[in-house]
Amino acid sequence: MTKLFSDFDEWIAGHIEVDGFPLVVRARASLPDEALRNTYQHLICICWEYDANDAGLPKKSELPAIYEFEELVENYFNDGDTASLAAAVTGHGEKEWRYYTKSVEDFMQEFNELLSGQDKRPVTLQAFVDDEWNALQELQDSGT
Repeated sequence: MTKLFSDFDEWIAGHIEVDGFPLVVRARASLPDEALRNTYQHLICICWEYDANDAGLPKKSELPAIYEFEELVENYFNDGDTASLAAAVTGHGEKEWRYYTKSVEDFMQEFNELLSGQDKRPVTLQAFVDDEWNALQELQDSGT
Protein backbone atom coordinates (compact mmCIF):
# COMPACT_ATOMS: atom_id res chain seq x y z
CA MET A 1 0.00 0.00 0.00
CA THR A 2 1.33 3.43 -0.97
CA LYS A 3 0.47 6.39 1.22
CA LEU A 4 0.81 10.00 0.14
CA PHE A 5 2.12 11.16 3.48
CA SER A 6 3.82 9.29 6.28
CA ASP A 7 2.29 9.22 9.73
CA PHE A 8 5.12 11.48 10.83
CA ASP A 9 4.66 14.30 8.32
CA GLU A 10 4.55 17.76 9.79
CA TRP A 11 1.57 20.06 9.70
CA ILE A 12 1.39 23.83 9.73
CA ALA A 13 -1.45 25.67 11.41
CA GLY A 14 -2.43 29.27 11.76
CA HIS A 15 -4.78 32.07 10.89
CA ILE A 16 -4.99 34.20 7.80
CA GLU A 17 -7.38 37.05 7.17
CA VAL A 18 -9.61 37.25 4.12
CA ASP A 19 -12.03 40.15 3.66
CA GLY A 20 -11.56 41.11 7.31
CA PHE A 21 -12.48 37.67 8.65
CA PRO A 22 -10.20 34.98 10.04
CA LEU A 23 -9.60 31.66 8.32
CA VAL A 24 -8.19 28.90 10.48
CA VAL A 25 -5.85 26.77 8.39
CA ARG A 26 -4.28 23.37 9.03
CA ALA A 27 -2.17 22.04 6.17
CA ARG A 28 0.62 19.62 5.36
CA ALA A 29 3.97 21.37 5.67
CA SER A 30 5.41 19.80 2.53
CA LEU A 31 4.36 18.23 -0.74
CA PRO A 32 4.78 14.53 -1.43
CA ASP A 33 7.29 13.59 -4.10
CA GLU A 34 6.45 14.28 -7.73
CA ALA A 35 5.59 10.67 -8.59
CA LEU A 36 2.92 10.57 -5.88
CA ARG A 37 1.59 14.01 -6.86
CA ASN A 38 1.23 12.75 -10.43
CA THR A 39 -0.69 9.70 -9.19
CA TYR A 40 -2.90 11.57 -6.69
CA GLN A 41 -3.85 14.49 -8.89
CA HIS A 42 -7.56 14.72 -8.10
CA LEU A 43 -8.64 17.16 -5.41
CA ILE A 44 -11.81 16.46 -3.45
CA CYS A 45 -13.18 19.35 -1.41
CA ILE A 46 -15.64 18.35 1.29
CA CYS A 47 -17.53 21.43 2.50
CA TRP A 48 -19.68 21.71 5.62
CA GLU A 49 -21.72 24.90 5.91
CA TYR A 50 -22.28 25.75 9.57
CA ASP A 51 -24.08 28.29 11.73
CA ALA A 52 -21.38 30.94 12.18
CA ASN A 53 -20.60 33.45 14.89
CA ASP A 54 -19.84 37.11 14.10
CA ALA A 55 -16.28 36.21 13.05
CA GLY A 56 -17.48 33.59 10.56
CA LEU A 57 -16.30 30.68 12.70
CA PRO A 58 -18.52 27.84 13.92
CA LYS A 59 -20.68 28.41 16.95
CA LYS A 60 -19.78 26.15 19.88
CA SER A 61 -22.96 24.16 19.35
CA GLU A 62 -21.74 23.18 15.86
CA LEU A 63 -18.29 21.95 16.90
CA PRO A 64 -19.04 18.44 18.22
CA ALA A 65 -20.73 17.31 15.00
CA ILE A 66 -18.01 18.85 12.83
CA TYR A 67 -15.21 17.27 14.88
CA GLU A 68 -16.93 13.87 14.89
CA PHE A 69 -17.30 13.93 11.11
CA GLU A 70 -13.73 15.14 10.62
CA GLU A 71 -12.32 12.38 12.81
CA LEU A 72 -14.42 9.69 11.14
CA VAL A 73 -13.42 10.63 7.59
CA GLU A 74 -9.79 11.45 8.36
CA ASN A 75 -9.19 8.22 10.29
CA TYR A 76 -10.80 6.16 7.55
CA PHE A 77 -8.79 7.58 4.66
CA ASN A 78 -5.59 7.86 6.69
CA ASP A 79 -5.54 4.08 7.02
CA GLY A 80 -5.75 3.37 3.29
CA ASP A 81 -4.25 4.46 0.01
CA THR A 82 -7.35 5.87 -1.71
CA ALA A 83 -6.89 9.44 -0.52
CA SER A 84 -5.18 11.60 2.06
CA LEU A 85 -6.08 14.82 3.80
CA ALA A 86 -3.83 17.66 2.70
CA ALA A 87 -5.52 20.62 4.41
CA ALA A 88 -8.52 21.87 6.34
CA VAL A 89 -9.79 25.46 6.28
CA THR A 90 -12.41 26.94 8.60
CA GLY A 91 -14.08 30.34 8.18
CA HIS A 92 -16.72 32.35 6.36
CA GLY A 93 -19.41 29.94 7.58
CA GLU A 94 -17.76 26.86 6.11
CA LYS A 95 -15.32 24.10 7.00
CA GLU A 96 -13.50 22.66 4.01
CA TRP A 97 -11.37 19.53 3.96
CA ARG A 98 -9.04 19.11 0.98
CA TYR A 99 -8.24 15.53 0.06
CA TYR A 100 -6.07 14.30 -2.79
CA THR A 101 -7.02 11.02 -4.43
CA LYS A 102 -5.96 8.92 -7.37
CA SER A 103 -9.56 8.07 -8.26
CA VAL A 104 -12.62 10.24 -7.74
CA GLU A 105 -14.85 7.22 -8.29
CA ASP A 106 -13.06 5.13 -5.64
CA PHE A 107 -13.10 8.03 -3.20
CA MET A 108 -16.83 8.61 -3.68
CA GLN A 109 -17.63 4.91 -3.32
CA GLU A 110 -15.64 4.61 -0.09
CA PHE A 111 -16.96 7.91 1.27
CA ASN A 112 -20.56 6.84 0.66
CA GLU A 113 -19.94 3.40 2.20
CA LEU A 114 -18.34 5.04 5.24
CA LEU A 115 -21.36 7.27 5.84
CA SER A 116 -23.97 4.66 4.92
CA GLY A 117 -26.50 4.22 7.70
CA GLN A 118 -25.34 7.32 9.58
CA ASP A 119 -27.15 10.58 10.17
CA LYS A 120 -27.04 12.89 7.18
CA ARG A 121 -24.49 15.68 7.41
CA PRO A 122 -24.70 19.08 5.71
CA VAL A 123 -21.78 18.44 3.38
CA THR A 124 -21.20 18.92 -0.31
CA LEU A 125 -18.33 17.51 -2.34
CA GLN A 126 -16.56 18.91 -5.36
CA ALA A 127 -13.85 17.23 -7.43
CA PHE A 128 -11.15 18.94 -9.45
CA VAL A 129 -8.02 17.97 -11.32
CA ASP A 130 -5.16 19.66 -9.44
CA ASP A 131 -2.02 18.02 -10.79
CA GLU A 132 0.08 20.96 -9.57
CA TRP A 133 -1.32 20.65 -6.03
CA ASN A 134 -2.21 24.33 -6.01
CA ALA A 135 -4.90 23.88 -3.35
CA LEU A 136 -2.19 22.86 -0.86
CA GLN A 137 0.55 25.15 -2.10
CA GLU A 138 -1.63 28.27 -1.79
CA LEU A 139 -2.07 27.53 1.90
CA GLN A 140 1.60 26.79 2.43
CA ASP A 141 2.45 30.09 0.69
CA SER A 142 -0.13 32.10 2.68
CA GLY A 143 2.13 32.34 5.69
CA THR A 144 0.08 30.20 8.05
